[in-house]
Amino acid sequence: MIEMDDEPDFDFGSREYREFFSRFGLSPFQHPDWLGPFYQLLPAAAGKTPLVIVGRDTDTGRLCAVIPLLKDKNGTNSRVTFAFLGVTDYACPVIDPSAFGQLSLQKDLHRLVGNHALEIAPIHNDHQEIWSNLLGHSPISLDFGSHALVLKPPEDQRQGSCGVRTIDGLRRKARRLAERGDLRIEAVTGSEAAESIQTARRFRAGRFHDDPLQVDTSAAFYSHVAGSRDGLSRTFRLMCGGSVVAVLFGLVHMRRFHYIILACDYSMYAKYSPGLLIMDLAIQAWDHAGGEVFDFTIGDEPFKAKFGCIRTPMFCVQSGF
Repeated sequence: MIEMDDEPDFDFGSREYREFFSRFGLSPFQHPDWLGPFYQLLPAAAGKTPLVIVGRDTDTGRLCAVIPLLKDKNGTNSRVTFAFLGVTDYACPVIDPSAFGQLSLQKDLHRLVGNHALEIAPIHNDHQEIWSNLLGHSPISLDFGSHALVLKPPEDQRQGSCGVRTIDGLRRKARRLAERGDLRIEAVTGSEAAESIQTARRFRAGRFHDDPLQVDTSAAFYSHVAGSRDGLSRTFRLMCGGSVVAVLFGLVHMRRFHYIILACDYSMYAKYSPGLLIMDLAIQAWDHAGGEVFDFTIGDEPFKAKFGCIRTPMFCVQSGF
């Protein structure tokens, strides 16, 4: 038998969860080195408290399920949401599939969530069946999708992703930019990666409404994840001589790169399309490193179409227990 309970102080950095995630994790947004700093840095500043629902075998104590949620700190009409807070692109539980038949999920969730409204989003199409089984509700479509590029062999990659006209245009801009200094893309780690997040923050200041990178706690969170040496994240810098032209940050899981942050020095390099340049070069670097998918994640921004992405619908579940 499996019993579900709230463990608000659940240790995502524990060996127990790391081994569990390595076997059953479907998205990098539930990685121990994402959720650990997430719960340490973000909920309190957003007026939320952790609600981490954990399923264990009642006989052995073995971990069977982890559902990372948040609830409002006060108010009788508060909501329970997934651990999202504007930084998590794919809402997904971590569950041992063999445990599904033993979970009294709807009953346990009613007990743990109470009378609060429950909202789970954003849910990738690949994960909606899991949530349907968990909650007994069919997900509903959101008004945006997720976009991903399935990488092809190197000889086909560039034409398959961007198209001839886009490739030619990028090559011309890259040649012109290289005239100003040595043009290269580099992967950085540790303190250089953490500093690159702060550089990205400066580049993006004033450009986007509700940009999480302009929130101190969110910027600290991204810097923490980028600076850790656990292999979860990748940070790319496009350099021209000794100057940073653009920064690209994302997560890695199962040979899939998940793009999260793009930032460019448009004040100096706008005419060279630095965003498209670093994306194209990062795709090539990920392909050459053995990556299989370059996931542009959520949002229907027009630039994603330039890379030949496949759009996948996104969903949410809303329920009042």
